[in-house]
Amino acid sequence: MLFGKLQARLLVFLNIGEILILCIIKYPSFLIKFVTNLIPVHHCCHQTLFIPEIMPELKIHLFGAFEVLIADQPIQHKYWQSRQVRTIFKLLILQRGRPLASTQIVEAIWPNEKQEVALQRLYIRISQLRRILEQGAVEVKIQTIEGGYLFDYKYPQPGEISSCWIDVDVFENLADQGRMLLEQNQYQAAVEVFEKARSLYRADYLIEDQYDDWSMTERERMRDRFLILLTELSEAYAQMGQYRRAIHTCQKILQADSCREAVFVRLMLFYYYAGEKNKALQTFEYCQKVLWKELGVEPDASTIELVEKIQNGSLWQQGDSPLYPPPNYEGRIYEVPFSLSNLPLVGRDREYAWIVNHWKKNPGAVFLIEGEAGIGKSRLMEAFRGYIQNLGVTVFSVKGLADLNTPYGLFLQIRQDEQNNKNQSLPNLGNLLRNEIGRVNSSTAGTDYGKTAEIIKTFLRKHSSQSVFIVDDAQWADEASLNLLAELIGNLTILLVFRSGETLIEQWLPSQFLEQQNGNALFRLSLPHLSSADIKTLITQISDSDIPGFHDFVVKKTGGNPLFILVFLQNLFESGDLYVNPDGKWVWLGKDKNEIIADLSTMIETRLKAVHLEERRILDVLAVAGGAMDMDLLHTVLEISEMSLIRLIDTLIERTYVVEPRSRNEPEVSLPHGLYTEVIYQTLPKSRKRIYHRRIAEELALIGKDKLENAALVAHHAVLGEDFNRAVKAYNDAGWYGLKVYVPQQAELYFSRALALIKNMPELDNTPLFGEILFGLAECQRLSGNYEEAMISYSRSVALLPAVLKQAAVYQAFQLNMMTGTELQNFEELAKKLEADLISDGNSWALALLYWGQAFTVLMQGKVKKTILLNRNGWRVARDLIQRGESFPPWIWQRAYTLLARMHIQWGNFSSAHKIVKCLIQNAEETGQQNNLASAKIWLGEVLLNRSEYGSAQEAFMAGLKIAEKANDPRLCGEAQLGLGRVSYEKRDFDEAAAYADHVWTVSEKNKDILRQLNALILKTRVLLSTNQKIDSNISGLNNLLLLAKYLGAQPYVVAILTILIEVYLKQGENERAAELLSEALPLAEQFGLKPYLWQLKRSQTSVESSPP
Repeated sequence: MLFGKLQARLLVFLNIGEILILCIIKYPSFLIKFVTNLIPVHHCCHQTLFIPEIMPELKIHLFGAFEVLIADQPIQHKYWQSRQVRTIFKLLILQRGRPLASTQIVEAIWPNEKQEVALQRLYIRISQLRRILEQGAVEVKIQTIEGGYLFDYKYPQPGEISSCWIDVDVFENLADQGRMLLEQNQYQAAVEVFEKARSLYRADYLIEDQYDDWSMTERERMRDRFLILLTELSEAYAQMGQYRRAIHTCQKILQADSCREAVFVRLMLFYYYAGEKNKALQTFEYCQKVLWKELGVEPDASTIELVEKIQNGSLWQQGDSPLYPPPNYEGRIYEVPFSLSNLPLVGRDREYAWIVNHWKKNPGAVFLIEGEAGIGKSRLMEAFRGYIQNLGVTVFSVKGLADLNTPYGLFLQIRQDEQNNKNQSLPNLGNLLRNEIGRVNSSTAGTDYGKTAEIIKTFLRKHSSQSVFIVDDAQWADEASLNLLAELIGNLTILLVFRSGETLIEQWLPSQFLEQQNGNALFRLSLPHLSSADIKTLITQISDSDIPGFHDFVVKKTGGNPLFILVFLQNLFESGDLYVNPDGKWVWLGKDKNEIIADLSTMIETRLKAVHLEERRILDVLAVAGGAMDMDLLHTVLEISEMSLIRLIDTLIERTYVVEPRSRNEPEVSLPHGLYTEVIYQTLPKSRKRIYHRRIAEELALIGKDKLENAALVAHHAVLGEDFNRAVKAYNDAGWYGLKVYVPQQAELYFSRALALIKNMPELDNTPLFGEILFGLAECQRLSGNYEEAMISYSRSVALLPAVLKQAAVYQAFQLNMMTGTELQNFEELAKKLEADLISDGNSWALALLYWGQAFTVLMQGKVKKTILLNRNGWRVARDLIQRGESFPPWIWQRAYTLLARMHIQWGNFSSAHKIVKCLIQNAEETGQQNNLASAKIWLGEVLLNRSEYGSAQEAFMAGLKIAEKANDPRLCGEAQLGLGRVSYEKRDFDEAAAYADHVWTVSEKNKDILRQLNALILKTRVLLSTNQKIDSNISGLNNLLLLAKYLGAQPYVVAILTILIEVYLKQGENERAAELLSEALPLAEQFGLKPYLWQLKRSQTSVESSPP
């Protein structure tokens, strides 16, 4: 039934051929109102908001006034009004993680009470405290232990989630981190950590208990720790040349403790290195007065010696004196304060709660989050991502790429940067995409990406619907990725974050997307501008100041766009209209120049005008590179000294023009926002764009040229830099690497792009490089099952290739012709002509390869002696070349050993075949050739199957199948599946065997792969015979294939078909017909040494002879 159309198909094939129709599926477009009729769309403003629980549950502030928050809300419980309850809790927190004796608590709170009464009161207060915590559903426990109580808490280790947060512990942890970074000379990172710690110190420890003895020691310890932190912070600022901030920090220390001589010394140094010698000397005079007045002592001798060096100007010449860099600014500078380097998330509580609520209630849903550039979409997603990762949810976070519209570019970004996810299988996805799919460039019209998509879908569907896939800048995502995401609805929760007004994201919702919804909801959220109240809160938080009328001014100028606000404030600081006074407060001059600011892009352009020429070159190169770059590459492209580059980068970081992500998986330097990248790139003159693209391509070509993603990136920049020769070579490199790691679909894209460039480059036409690209394209097409296209590409390449590759192209073309029905004799005749040409030039690897190709041909014809002769000729040539000092090309060695394996398997010498196949596997593993490894694993399965080692054979076939499936190689997949089907047959699992046969038949019929069709038909017939099912249609198909095999001259296949037909006729009782075919098959099997078939035919002969006439 399955094979009923075989006869008609063969007649068409043999007479007029088949026409291959390539269908290019266009990107579908649908109106959003059509979508909303089929999917429930929920908007933020129409929903009852659910405020999510905030981790941690219990927040304790010990700096300043004692404050305890449960679920981010102050405690309202009546028992909390008791000062004794609060004091007991403070004592337990002070002793956290360690036992606290009841007698110690009693002495602190009821020192004059009888112990029995006091202990009873303590018991009651502890009970009340527990009820407060239990009512708030807090997991933190107050345990009763022998002789006292224990506040069960320990500071969480990295990666752990704690239900309790204590500001003192976080402060000390950050202070330790900052000190470590300072010691490692990572000054910018140290500053960021120190500033975070500094923000936690609201006031002295438990300020309301400052007169209680039990809190005094810890208060003084924390106060000293804070002043040490400020000292270290000043050192970090000074090491970056930011003396103004270093000076201001030292002044803060002296305000708290005016007798710290070491801080006075630092202040003197900082003034001196900032070029203010007089202030350095004035600082010493003040230090001298304070120490004498407060302590009655003179400054230390080393301090006096330092002053003398400052006076005579010899400090810089002293090798043992402290050294700091020169100041990184000159003259009057209005610095952008540190608080503007990372704005807090303000005014998005409602939207954040809305997303969390619907995510919890609708696993597998789709969220469309839109808004104008700079509105805070990415910042909101960062907060959401951090929240769900803390809950142990697997998060895939990617970004649309404006410059490289790479097919499946979203998925190719997923690497080991997701290491913070709890799901430990995630790095496996990163390795898969990096090593086996790689990054590809620019799609080619008509290319089928569906095969690559299966690799991605197979992996992602293993994750639960609780997994989340976030796509930022989705307006730049490639169509292939978005279409694939449509097929993953229900397997993942998907959040598309896109810029409104620049894309019709509704086009991503094709009809099949709607059909696959299965009740999963679609939610849409549009982020509005910040309200006037939100802007006031934001400015108050970052400035720690209340500036009358200022927030109204900001609202008027920016309209409430967060990025616009940030750029506007930065501009005000740089113009001097806004500055920070010595007390750390913002001061606004109140100027309103009434300038018309058209939009955010214009404001960024205005701000960029203040950048010096050398600094602007850095920004230009970063924009050309896509917004981010590593320092070493930036250094070589700009051709300036490393120290000059570092100083320029530090200045740009300080002024918030660039950022340092400081993550192992991100580039070292990047622009602060995608809009900066766009504005800088758009305003860059064409000549500079071309030059920078070309320089980047040149430098990239010098590093990692064997890496697929680097070669593709070289090509991208080379094209835009109009260096087309480099682009063609880079695309060729990328294509061959793709073949090496066995991803032919991606490799085909690179070869096709190279050919498209060559069309306009006549100097490369008809060159060996052109031939190599055609040959690579043919290899991709062959591995992808596009056999007719592959044969055309092989034919075009032959005349342009050097001798060895020429033979390889001829050999592959012959194999394809044989698979699709060409006479074996044709290749034999061609080989004779090629042999005459090659022999005249002496021994070569091309001649050896030709002999082995001829041997394969005659092996398929069943000519044993001629196969052996031609194989020996190939090895004779190879030995001669090796003796002359030439190395054996690995890919030719692989073909020679593959031929040996085929010979021994066909002739039933399975012990010898086993040894050869093991060599093939070892070689493939050492060279990383996945195609060869898949083939060798399948050969191993064949050997083990014939040795009746079914379990081991199944493992080998399955290993080969997994590798072949990753590359979507239909030929090798078919071989492996047929092997698995035969194993199932031997195990009497006929249903599974039939399923494999049906699948292989369907695929091979589509690809016109006659050999796999034949073997699938034989396997299915054996199943039908064993299960006593009708096989009439199979008999017809087998007879047609028998005619074709005879036409091709493929005698081993003739014997294989005759063998199964004999079994069929015996089963049907047609003994005469079976005897007739037996008389034809037995002599052929004996003549061609086909041992595996001989014993089957002998058994059939016994059945024929023993049956009644």
